[in-house]
Amino acid sequence: MFNNRLSSIKLTLVRDLLSPDKIPSSLKLLHRKDGWTSYMQGVFELLYEQGFRKNEIQTAIDDIKPVSGMIELMRSLKLDLGYDIIIISDSNT
Repeated sequence: MFNNRLSSIKLTLVRDLLSPDKIPSSLKLLHRKDGWTSYMQGVFELLYEQGFRKNEIQTAIDDIKPVSGMIELMRSLKLDLGYDIIIISDSNT
């Protein structure tokens, strides 16, 4: 059953593990009211309540495919042009 859920992964990978009908409106509103961190805490609580465990979430994250051409670009920047690559992310965008 979990493998079927993986096929629906999109940009909001972890949230999309939940069926849309299992996300209460109060959680949807939490994003606007309290921000992304509170919203995602609610998503993780729902995942736990529905039986998802750390290893299932980790597998879903590990299965994310890189953007087409990105690996080649980074290799080329480093190997062909000698650039150092630094990725700065707030992990929420």
